[in-house]
Amino acid sequence: MEYRNELLDEWVGGAIHLETLRGPDTEDEEEITRLWTEPDYILRSRAEASTSISLLEGYDQVGVTIRQQQEGAPRVFVPWGAVLNIMGGFEEVED
Repeated sequence: MEYRNELLDEWVGGAIHLETLRGPDTEDEEEITRLWTEPDYILRSRAEASTSISLLEGYDQVGVTIRQQQEGAPRVFVPWGAVLNIMGGFEEVED
């Protein structure tokens, strides 16, 4: 079953304003190691809202695929459960 949304279809390939819920940044190598090696270890933190201007690569019934506007930026999947708000129709920002 394919999920389609007329408005999102217009925004695919363009810049969007995206507000999401996110957890902690796990840049601490020790924390990452513990997450992988200790099955009962849980990294606890409060969820916080995050706002970005990103390029909408695509979407489906489970979420959106985005990337930052910098050349070579990786693609990121965001599940619909983490999306608070999405607005499109913006011009791409040139670096």
